[in-house]
Amino acid sequence: MVGGVITVPLLVAGTFDANLPAEQIQYLISAALIVSGITSIIQVMQVKIPKTNIVIGTGLVSVMGTSFTFLPVARDAISQMKEKSEFLDDNDEFDGVKAYGAVLGTFLVCSWVEIFLAFIKPNALRKVFPPIVTGVTVFLIGAALVGTGFKYWGGGAFCADNYAIDILCGGNGEVVLPFGSAVYVGLGFSVFAMLVRTFHRVAPRPKARRRP
Repeated sequence: MVGGVITVPLLVAGTFDANLPAEQIQYLISAALIVSGITSIIQVMQVKIPKTNIVIGTGLVSVMGTSFTFLPVARDAISQMKEKSEFLDDNDEFDGVKAYGAVLGTFLVCSWVEIFLAFIKPNALRKVFPPIVTGVTVFLIGAALVGTGFKYWGGGAFCADNYAIDILCGGNGEVVLPFGSAVYVGLGFSVFAMLVRTFHRVAPRPKARRRP
C-alpha cells in the first residue's frame, strides 16, 4: 500500500517529467502519506455533514491513496508544457515547479466536478455514464499506464527514453545497469510471479455444483 501511495508523486515529479528538486519530492511523498492517512480515517469513520443526512465516507474498512487515474493526464500535460515559453525560467530552461503547480491547480478546479457528481443519485449517473463509457475509460487508463510500467520494469523511464545513447539507469539504489538488463527484468518477473501466486491463493475459488 505504501508503495502505491508514493509511486504517483515519484513518477510525476521525477527526472523525466517535472524534474523537481529532491527536497520537494520528499515533501510530496510526505504529503501523499499524510493525506492518505487522514482520508482513510474519514472514509472508515464516516463524517456527517451537520443538519443534513449526507455523510462523507463509506463506513467500510478501506485505505485511500493517490490515484493512478491522473498519472497519464499529468505526464502528458507536463510534456506539452515543456514546449511553451511561459513555463521557462530566466535561463530559458524548463521550470518544473511552475508546471507541476499548474497541474495541481487544474486538478483542484476539476475536483469540484467530482464533488458535484457525488450528490447525484446513482440511477441518474448510470444513464449519463453507462457501462460502455466507464468500461472503455478504465481500459484506456490501464493501456496508458502499460508503457510507463514497462519502462520502469526495464530500469527506469529516463534511460528507456534515452536508450539509443546507451545511458545507465540510476535511481535504483546501488544497482546501476543499462536499460533492459537481466537483473531488472528478472526482478520484475519475480515480483509479478509473487503477485500472481498471492492472488491465486487469496482469491476465493468457485464451488463446484453438484448435479441432482
